[in-house]
Amino acid sequence: MPHSQKPIHSAKPQVSPLFVKALQKLESISVDTMTAPEVTDGPHYSDWRRVSSCIDFPELSALVRICSALPHRLEDITRILFKPSAITILEAPDPDLSDHCAHVLERGVLSLVGAEYDYLPQARVFTESKSSNRTSRSQLRKQRDESLPTELVSQRPTIVIVQNRVDLSPCLQAAATGCFSLPAMSRDEVNLLFRVTRGISLKAVLPDLLSKVPDNEALAGLRSEDLYAALRKPTSSDVCDALWKAVRAKEVEEAHGALDQVIGLGHARGQLEQIAEDLVSWKSGDLQWSDVSRGLLLYGQPGTGKTLCAQKLAEQCGAYFVAASYAEWQRHGHLGDFLAAMNKSFKQARENAPSILFLDEIDAFGDRKTAAGDNAHYTRSVVNALLEQLDGAGKHEGVFIVGACNYPEYLDDALVRSGRFDLKVEMPLPDKTSLVELLKLHLNIDGKEGSLSSLAMKLVGSSGADIAALVRRARGFARQRKRAFSITDLDDVVAASVHTLSGADMRRAALHEAGHAVVGYMSGKGVPTRARICAQGGNVEFASSGSLPCLNTLDAELATCLAGRASEEIFLGSASAGSGGPDGSDLAKATTLALQIEMSYGLGTSGLSWRPISSGNLTELMADKTLSDRVEQRLQVALNSAKSIVVEQRSTVETLAKNLIEQRELSGADMKYILLPETRTLPASPQNAPARQGAESQIPNVGMGG
Repeated sequence: MPHSQKPIHSAKPQVSPLFVKALQKLESISVDTMTAPEVTDGPHYSDWRRVSSCIDFPELSALVRICSALPHRLEDITRILFKPSAITILEAPDPDLSDHCAHVLERGVLSLVGAEYDYLPQARVFTESKSSNRTSRSQLRKQRDESLPTELVSQRPTIVIVQNRVDLSPCLQAAATGCFSLPAMSRDEVNLLFRVTRGISLKAVLPDLLSKVPDNEALAGLRSEDLYAALRKPTSSDVCDALWKAVRAKEVEEAHGALDQVIGLGHARGQLEQIAEDLVSWKSGDLQWSDVSRGLLLYGQPGTGKTLCAQKLAEQCGAYFVAASYAEWQRHGHLGDFLAAMNKSFKQARENAPSILFLDEIDAFGDRKTAAGDNAHYTRSVVNALLEQLDGAGKHEGVFIVGACNYPEYLDDALVRSGRFDLKVEMPLPDKTSLVELLKLHLNIDGKEGSLSSLAMKLVGSSGADIAALVRRARGFARQRKRAFSITDLDDVVAASVHTLSGADMRRAALHEAGHAVVGYMSGKGVPTRARICAQGGNVEFASSGSLPCLNTLDAELATCLAGRASEEIFLGSASAGSGGPDGSDLAKATTLALQIEMSYGLGTSGLSWRPISSGNLTELMADKTLSDRVEQRLQVALNSAKSIVVEQRSTVETLAKNLIEQRELSGADMKYILLPETRTLPASPQNAPARQGAESQIPNVGMGG
């Protein structure tokens, strides 16, 4: 029969006459720890009298698996292993068991055969040494070819123990008369070893142990030392707990790098990796829970991957994932049902620790300070309940809370204080490099870098969710036309779906954002970390500044806010509506900041009286003509200052705008190349600009359309 057709015999561990006899044979040659006849009592005397075996765990494990793989009758084993010229391959997938298998075979099973059939020759047993685990397969084949020539020409029975039979030379594989594969670690083996090492009758059944031990698939992934460490525990419950801990630790190892699947994390990646490392360290006992951060808040525009990020964080930690949201809890009914659903989610997280409880839409809870009208009582009740649950979860080791929102400024202050959400991480919109990676991911192709880069440039300002939706639409477009999907389909969908600016509007947007970048840099805000223009407008981002600004710093911020409008007026003769509009627009930010200087910071001409500034009372405050005039005067001074800088740096603004039109997005390195010519080391051209570097801590600052 050709080798490829020879059956590989394998079976689950079980108690057989062969196992019992081989165990007794091994015990008879082991060191007996209870042979002092003059001692009838003493420390642990009864414990050791109850233990039936003093054989090492690895040899017991090897014996269990060998007796499971081989026939259960000694006569049948003899017929297979000892026929003239027999070469039997014994596959032991666990490399740590190879030497122990050889010892158990020679001193146990083969010794039984020799005692029963004394006319048989002694079988030769060959095994891999542990050093061969670091040897290449080709080297291993060569070594074994050189070490076994006499066995191929001799009729003496030979047993070869190997991790994988493909490592053997082809001629030896062809000569093999049988192949047996040892089973992986399983519940039956754990149950049997526990009974043997505790002196429990082998006829007994321990269903309680079998029901609590991890399943065979999970056990098969463990190392031998995990099993031996667990078997040293005093009770069956302790053994099960130790095995479960090992399984979870293995899951962490297998999920290592899960966060790498989240594209475009930017500066947030380092913080998330540290959280994952801390949670893994806590699970392994190397870190106290008191040293682990108390929760994480992910914030950013919709579709930036906050939910995916939380899921991958749980995978990387090997933690149970519980997903909940304000809407999910609220759909259960009135306030009592809402609070009951909230309690159920937190309870689920506690019962399955280590766990990550993901709370989406956390900004929907509202702020108790601004709650008014009929919903005020409801808002206060749900926020108070959430605070209570968060505090309770913080006292329960192994429960880590991840919140997500689009508008962190709407959160109740008590909700995000230290001790509840220690870490706040912004999830930015993907840059062009990340957009290319997202396209590759959703297209499931490597793609031509050039074509994908061209697509990515058109998609600047899109989120990861936008990219996924566009690819789905393009695939549907191809199915509709009964043909295979191609990049052309995606090009067509992007052209039809993604709004683009006209040439004139794009130039205006580019000059607008270039004005923000140059004025901000010349005013002392540093080199911008990113600038982009897209169909929705554009924006420029600067690294976060100090938390205690003086008046000069605030005036520079005002000038930067109005620099986009200033640039439009200087280059195009008039300003557009792009500086105004929603709450986050340039004019809204500038007006609010000017009011704060006058009424909150005590740095204006209104004296030292303090008034709160919020979007809710802006209209009331600006109704005061004296105050309104002061604010307007401050804004005009800031606008004139911005215009002066734009005029002085006209060529730099034009260069930045030109690059923005061509590239749609510029990194901090790109802008440093333009703003600081003395740092250039390459010929001046957009293609030769420094490679994009990892973004620093960023905050959205100013931009056209918000």
